[in-house]
Amino acid sequence: MTSKKNGDYEIGYSKTPKHTRFKPGQSGNPKGRPKGTPNYKTELLAELSQEVEYTENGQRKTSTKLGLMLKTLANKAATGDPRSIALVIAEMSRLMPDDDRSDSQPLSPADQSLIDVYVRRRAAELEEGDQDDD
Repeated sequence: MTSKKNGDYEIGYSKTPKHTRFKPGQSGNPKGRPKGTPNYKTELLAELSQEVEYTENGQRKTSTKLGLMLKTLANKAATGDPRSIALVIAEMSRLMPDDDRSDSQPLSPADQSLIDVYVRRRAAELEEGDQDDD
């Protein structure tokens, strides 16, 4: 690549002439995206959270677009569609906690005793509630 000499400054690749560079404090895109204009993620979330009406088993129901998409995906997976099954399984494994993690710590005896006390109290409360219903 040939370069020109502009005084004692060489002009070439990544060496723009000094007189054409942006001045300090001057933006290369002065108008740019106006403040407050939603970005892609915001627009997508707003669109997917819109409520729509649909008919299911002869009844009118409302749900979000995202909810309908997930319902459709789950229904297609239940009918045996391999791509839908793979997507559902991939999302479930991503969202569900891993039970056989090696980094999980066992509870201390004090924590375990607190949990045991809570479970006993809750069971007693539930038994009392069942007896009141009789």
